[in-house]
Amino acid sequence: MTNLYRGLRSQSSTQTTFAEPSTDPGPLFDDVDNVKETWNGTFIYLPDELKSRVEMTYAESRLTYRQQHGRDLEKMREFYPLLVYLGLEWLDSCEDEELAAALTHLADDQESADDDS
Repeated sequence: MTNLYRGLRSQSSTQTTFAEPSTDPGPLFDDVDNVKETWNGTFIYLPDELKSRVEMTYAESRLTYRQQHGRDLEKMREFYPLLVYLGLEWLDSCEDEELAAALTHLADDQESADDDS
């Protein structure tokens, strides 16, 4: 869990919670043969530190998911849609103060990363 997420999680009074499934739901969107050909590509630009954190979070999530469910978490088909979905859920439920605090936290994290390099 990244520091930014921990900070947002501790600040948020309205969190979306999900029931923990007892089994792996199986690959999501398995009716789509090739997501790169079927879905719309959306490109985002991230600071190096944030991109590294996304990659590290994917690697950690993939390992944990494999250990718990016996299969990999697919990056394009499952991880990226989940990342966007959870971000949208949080944004939908946050108050204006929480959004401002999150932006401040993100800026502070970026400044800290810049100081380290």
